[in-house]
Amino acid sequence: ARNENLNRILLISELKLNINLILLSNFDHFLLNLNTNKFKKLFKIRLLPILKQNIGQGLNREGLIRLAILLNNLNRTTEYSHGNLKYSTTIKKRLLNILNSMRITGGRITVNRLYNIFSAAKGCEFELALLLSVAGNRNVNKYYKRADDFVKFRKNRLLNGYEIQSVLNIGSSEIIGKIQEDIHKRRFLGIIRRKREA
Repeated sequence: ARNENLNRILLISELKLNINLILLSNFDHFLLNLNTNKFKKLFKIRLLPILKQNIGQGLNREGLIRLAILLNNLNRTTEYSHGNLKYSTTIKKRLLNILNSMRITGGRITVNRLYNIFSAAKGCEFELALLLSVAGNRNVNKYYKRADDFVKFRKNRLLNGYEIQSVLNIGSSEIIGKIQEDIHKRRFLGIIRRKREA
């Protein structure tokens, strides 16, 4: 009966909802284990503060992950309005980013695929790092570190727009953004590491 009510609220089939509830249970166990095993320090110092960040409507990032898990496997990709559930624009965008990223997580996670996953996450990289760890029962430290790299590399670019213009001897152009994105990707993949290489 409880699942039937959730079906109506979330507008998701019973089969898909049951799969999502199993993943939600795995997420709970995963967090519990993180707090008791060798990753306890990483969890308390790094992950917990991220998970507890408020994103609006009384929802923190941990709650957003739970909501994304419940809504996983929906056919919709652009809009979330389930019965009486109303989301802020921020939550809608974040949900969409997480769910779109989750759609490309199947199969072997290469470094290139991981870059694409984090790119699609658009600000929800740490949520995806946790979801990847839970779904594959993998090493959370590895995915957290790569999410952290992705965010840091984006914030601290090897070359800014003016430097690229100077090197290429060109004016302002949309190609600058594409070059910065390519440098970011190559840095994430480990192809380049220093400003000179960029």
